[in-house]
Amino acid sequence: FAHQVVVSPDAHHICYCHSPSRFLWDFNGYTQREGLSASKRALVVPFLPSLRTFDFASAQRVDTWIATSRVVRQRIDKIYRRPSVIIPPPVNLHEFSPNGSGHDGYFLLLMRLVAWKRADIVIEACSRLGLPLVVAGDGRDDARLRPLAGPTVSFVGRVDGARKADLFARCAAFILPAIEDFGITPLEAMASGRPVIAVGKGGALDTVIPGLTGEFFAEQTVEGLLETLRCFKPDDYNPTVIRRHAASFGGEQFRKRIGDAVRAACQGRRAADGDVAATQVRAAWSAETYQQTAEVGT
Repeated sequence: FAHQVVVSPDAHHICYCHSPSRFLWDFNGYTQREGLSASKRALVVPFLPSLRTFDFASAQRVDTWIATSRVVRQRIDKIYRRPSVIIPPPVNLHEFSPNGSGHDGYFLLLMRLVAWKRADIVIEACSRLGLPLVVAGDGRDDARLRPLAGPTVSFVGRVDGARKADLFARCAAFILPAIEDFGITPLEAMASGRPVIAVGKGGALDTVIPGLTGEFFAEQTVEGLLETLRCFKPDDYNPTVIRRHAASFGGEQFRKRIGDAVRAACQGRRAADGDVAATQVRAAWSAETYQQTAEVGT
């Protein structure tokens, strides 16, 4: 809702958008993902039309929209009918680095354990194939997921800092089963020099290069992931090349892209203001000329 702020008339309003509000524009999907009860949904539904109207009207006051990925740009266009430029969020390159001595053979799943992220797909697929899998993260779906795990799957809970970086650096590959708006964890894995196996939808399409930095599986199903895992060879991917790709999403590049976008927006605003001023001058000149002509005529 940050785009609803009212700025002064001479300010250029730039909105960096991670996604239009799912609560308003994907209400059914949002409430299912978040587990809202029927009674809570019923309380909100009568207010949705007016909230959507207000949100849409507010979006028209934004001068420049910036989206984090192609899927977010499509949403902004569809919901708000506004164009946008894409500037992906930055990955912290200083926090992650390649191991330098190879990987330890396990696959890594690191995320919030909630139903819509589909951790169950990865756990079931790795259990079926007998592949070692480390599940890092916590959430309300934890109790449901643990019984699905075979003997090759281990849960390590939530990790941060050095422990998180170490898990990324030593994994054979990072697996992303969730359809994310952008998704920073694939870039964290790539900053660690490790390939990514991701569902071929959402923000991963903007960050993973098949055959170079990882692979996609076509469908968000156990069978879809099984097909990719059976053919996947982690040693076919060059950690240096993967790290170099992640570096193109670093903080320095992000600052440059944002700076370029702001300058372009401001230049466009000045040009537009110049056009308006010129139009006003021409209008004033025309009015004055008309008045003088009228006076001569009398």
